[in-house]
Amino acid sequence: MTLPPLSKGAVLASRYEIREVLGVGGMARVYRACDRHAGREVAIKVLPASASEDLHRRFRREVRNAARLGHRACVGISDHGETEDGSMFFAMELLPGPSLREELERGPLSPAQATQVAADILAGLEHAHDAGLLHRDVKPENVVFRGAGADRRAVLIDFGLSELGGDARLTDVGSCVGSPSYLAPERLLGTGYDARADLYAVGVLIYEMVTGEKPFAGQNAVDTARLHLEYEPPALAAVAPDVPAALSAACARALDKDPAGRFESAAEMAAAMGRPLEAPQAAQGDPGLARSRPSLWSRALRWLGALWPRGQGEPPGAPSGSVAMAGSGTISL
Repeated sequence: MTLPPLSKGAVLASRYEIREVLGVGGMARVYRACDRHAGREVAIKVLPASASEDLHRRFRREVRNAARLGHRACVGISDHGETEDGSMFFAMELLPGPSLREELERGPLSPAQATQVAADILAGLEHAHDAGLLHRDVKPENVVFRGAGADRRAVLIDFGLSELGGDARLTDVGSCVGSPSYLAPERLLGTGYDARADLYAVGVLIYEMVTGEKPFAGQNAVDTARLHLEYEPPALAAVAPDVPAALSAACARALDKDPAGRFESAAEMAAAMGRPLEAPQAAQGDPGLARSRPSLWSRALRWLGALWPRGQGEPPGAPSGSVAMAGSGTISL
């Protein structure tokens, strides 16, 4: 961000007294603030007026999408608005943390812990998918913990990249936004995707939580993308013998490179792990969450393999900071 942060004690929208900066992202700052009306602390996300129109559009989409959610595993918003200088903001629950990324920096989780975290994430995704939303950026940085002990639960945050089911063209045609280590193959290929791409990311998370290592970790973004398309990581049970067979099998199915081989829903994946979710609500979203056609996927994968033979190095001219893949656009990092 080019503008200085709001100072401690500043009051936003005549209501929120700024306490400290909690984080800085690509499009906004997040502050700890005191909600003077409610008498509680909240997190405030602020996008300055000087941000680009594209960032303002994404920020409005995040507000709109988060407002559709009402589940314990999805962070929700309690207020939003615009300040006199044109800055946009929204207030949300202040989660004590840590994030899943911070947890993993201390070491792998036990199979029981990993199963609980995955079940929480899947509950949030099932709710979002039923509302017609895809998260598109499920990763450890976007999972934060609430509570402690037996009441500790994982919460999905940052729906800034989420899509409405019927709004699959929110990004430019041929572009792919997200974190390369967690992107499903069909997103890299640009062949169309649906809720099963979020489930693929959960499979990556399960593997990382249990082993402490990402299953697809190349030397750069291009190499990581190629691993998603070609590499089959060892089964969880092979690298962590104490992992329950159900969790290992669920992880392997979620990581199937063909969407048709994965679970049809987050609820189905949770049940396969032995952690069935509560009965899902009736679908409210647009039928744009329709399934990708396997035949199109198969043709695209064979076509990419012909263009990019196994073992061949990084394609010449790949730009720094992005993944350029013939016919499938660019992954913005």
